[in-house]
Amino acid sequence: MKFLGALVAGVLAFAGAANAQEQIKWRYYSVIPTSHDFAKNVLQSFKNIETKTQGQLSIRFVNYGETPYKATDALTVLKRGQVEMTEWLPSYSAGTYPLLAAPELPFLLPVLSDPKVAQAGVDKAWQSPSMKAELQRVVSENGGQMMAHYYYEPMNFWFTKPVGKVADIAGKRVRVFSPELGELTTALKASPVSIANPEVYAALQRNTLDGVITGAGTLGGGGQRKEVLRAGYIANLMFVSSSILINSEALAKLPPKVRDVVVDEMKQLAETQRTFMPESDRTKKAELRAMTGFTVADASKEDYAALRKTASESVWPEWKKRVGDKAGPLLEEILKSVEAAK
Repeated sequence: MKFLGALVAGVLAFAGAANAQEQIKWRYYSVIPTSHDFAKNVLQSFKNIETKTQGQLSIRFVNYGETPYKATDALTVLKRGQVEMTEWLPSYSAGTYPLLAAPELPFLLPVLSDPKVAQAGVDKAWQSPSMKAELQRVVSENGGQMMAHYYYEPMNFWFTKPVGKVADIAGKRVRVFSPELGELTTALKASPVSIANPEVYAALQRNTLDGVITGAGTLGGGGQRKEVLRAGYIANLMFVSSSILINSEALAKLPPKVRDVVVDEMKQLAETQRTFMPESDRTKKAELRAMTGFTVADASKEDYAALRKTASESVWPEWKKRVGDKAGPLLEEILKSVEAAK
């Protein structure tokens, strides 16, 4: 009996050890496809995790377009445990959590500056005490933990015909992706157009759309839109942030050593993306400036000041009305934070 008991104990111990080393497979839902430059950095990070855990954890990269869900469903699928990891753009959830739009209001930063410098200013907005608390509340409420936070290239105006100054935007039909950008476009005497992202290219081809607000990353490199867009007006009007969230229960279930690898690698990924963004913006804008028949005009300091004044008078007040009582104090706190980073 003692022999049998020892044998059973040995088998159980072996099974436990084998189970501890059993491969764990996660899925990551991404807003961007694998061909996107930012996605390549994420994929490399996942490879690093698999290598460092000796294959114990593998993470499959899946674009939202390959799933039954939309990128705007990120918090929902995370909370339901339908995915272990997801990219999340806070701006996509601003309809449900309107305070999240505050750090991405147009022309929030006091001066026009290089994206590397501006990135630090936007950090101040997200890290202001009230905003940081709201961000944490939203993520926790949806069963997640934020593992990385970074920015895509700054949003700018891009058109099918040359635009040399702010006044040239008037009369143009511009695709926007938020109420705030719609109000800004209207204030500039242009017409905001809200259409799905996959429809934009065809609309530009058919001349039913004159321009878009997007980052240089969607034009430079292999970006298809540079085939129909022929001009840019650079004012760095806002920075869209991206976050990588992990389902809290899934993270807690990882063996401690594997969990440590994930946490550390995500921290390194955030730094990689933050270093990559300004350089990506610089090289892609340089590529566009060098293209035959493509013109890029830069807003002057005076132009930026005028645009910020327009935003402060026509956009920010409307956002505060939509959000309610908490909006005013939050925006005031954020503005003080970004002014300090000037």
